[in-house]
Amino acid sequence: MNQTFPEYATFEGKKFQGTDFADQQLHHVSFTRCSFRGMDMAALVTKGCTFHYCDFTFARLNESHHQYTAFAGCTFSGCSLFGATLIQCKCIGSTFSGAVFTGIEIQGGNFSDCYLADSDLRGLCLDNINFSGANLQNCNLEKAKMRNCNFTRAQLAGANLKKADIQGSLIDGVDMRQVKMQDTLIDVPQAILIAHCLGCKLG
Repeated sequence: MNQTFPEYATFEGKKFQGTDFADQQLHHVSFTRCSFRGMDMAALVTKGCTFHYCDFTFARLNESHHQYTAFAGCTFSGCSLFGATLIQCKCIGSTFSGAVFTGIEIQGGNFSDCYLADSDLRGLCLDNINFSGANLQNCNLEKAKMRNCNFTRAQLAGANLKKADIQGSLIDGVDMRQVKMQDTLIDVPQAILIAHCLGCKLG
């Protein structure tokens, strides 16, 4: 079913099953508590849109492009974000359990308080992202570039940071004792914080 989405349109509590979102372009459209479960949203383009508490469970957002769009408190469980692009998007408090991130491009943005546990983020460039308070437990972040990020109070127990680059990132309040680190690139302030976390004293 085809549906038009005029600029600055608002939708609340709507289920969009059957609506064709593939290749749609949405500008400054607002959705609140809407359902996109299982929808084909491939190549969708959004700019300046807001999605508050929306459900994208098992939706297919492959090759979609989002710029300055907010996904606040949304559910992306089992969602495919293969080849998607997110530029300065706000995903505060959203859940990405079982989401597919292969080939995704994320340029900055806010992922604070997000649930990303067990996600496979190997080799991705995740520079300049706010991950404060996010759950990144058991994430595979091997060879990921996460420079100048904010990991303040993030949960990283069991995360794999082998050969990752986290230079310039804030790690205050992070328990680094259960983080898997090998050939991980860190800077001097981080080395001092990690040493303190491990109970070491600097001479």
